Amino acid sequence: LQITGLLVALAAAGWLFAVVCFRERTVRVPVVTGLMLALLALQILQMVGLPASIVRAVNPLAAEVVEKCRDLLAGQGIDDGGGVLATMSLSLSPAETRASLFLLVAYGAVFLVMANTIRHWHQMRQVATVMVVSGFLMAALAMAHKFSGSRAMFWFHELQYGGDSFGPFSNRNHYAAHVNML
Repeated sequence: LQITGLLVALAAAGWLFAVVCFRERTVRVPVVTGLMLALLALQILQMVGLPASIVRAVNPLAAEVVEKCRDLLAGQGIDDGGGVLATMSLSLSPAETRASLFLLVAYGAVFLVMANTIRHWHQMRQVATVMVVSGFLMAALAMAHKFSGSRAMFWFHELQYGGDSFGPFSNRNHYAAHVNML
C-alpha cells in the first residue's frame, strides 16, 4: 500500500512538473476537487492536538478515552512523559487517521491528474479497458488460488489474524466490493 502511494505521488509530481514546464497546458480544478480539499482539511483537523475543552465539546468520546487512559497509566505508576497522551485530538486514533490522510491525498492526486488528462471519450475507454483487464487478471489469479486449496495469501503469505483470503484481499467481502467498484 505504501509503495502504491509512493508511485502515485511520483506520477502526480511528474504531471505537476509537466504542467509547470509547458505553460500552454491549463489546469482544470473541478468542484469535486474543492470538496476533496475540504475533506482533507477536516481530516487534518482530526489529527492535530487541540485544547481539552474543544475536544470535550466536539468529540466527548475521544476526550473520555484519553482521560481514562491517563488515569489508568497514573494508577499503574507509569509516566507517559508527554508522549501519546500529552495532547488530545478529535480522532480516537491519530496514527490511523494519518495513514488514511495519505490515502486520501493519493486518491485526490489520481482524480486531479485524470480530470486534467482525459479529454476525449476514447481516452476514457482506454482507462476503462485497463481497469477491466486488471480486474479480470485479478479474478483469474484469485480463482486459481482459491481452487488450489491454499490458505495462505498468494500461496506464501500466512494471514496474521486468519481470515478467508481471495486474491490480494484478506477478506473475500473486500474483494467483492472491489469487483463492484470495477
